[in-house]
Amino acid sequence: MKKFIQLFQYLTDLTKKGYNYTFELKENGLRLIEKNLFFTPESFTIKEYYKLDGIKDPKDASLVFAIESNDGLFKGALITAYSAFNELISADLIKKLAMHPHPVNN
Repeated sequence: MKKFIQLFQYLTDLTKKGYNYTFELKENGLRLIEKNLFFTPESFTIKEYYKLDGIKDPKDASLVFAIESNDGLFKGALITAYSAFNELISADLIKKLAMHPHPVNN
């Protein structure tokens, strides 16, 4: 339950900062769900991210990314499992998502 409360708090904080859209992970980039737009790793910036530790196992951790399109028109959140990096996504996308050494909440 604590993990879901933290997730809600992070998303509320991001919404207050103008991150009003939802992104989803795709093989070669991100899809902006509400507009059905696709962003390659080169076309967006990760402004901050949060890590939610797994309750029983560190591998169950989740990540919340604050994403902004490079043109500044779209700001939203991407929620993904830490293990999503093991899914079939491109090396460029893995590199982009992993380039921040420390989450905001640490």
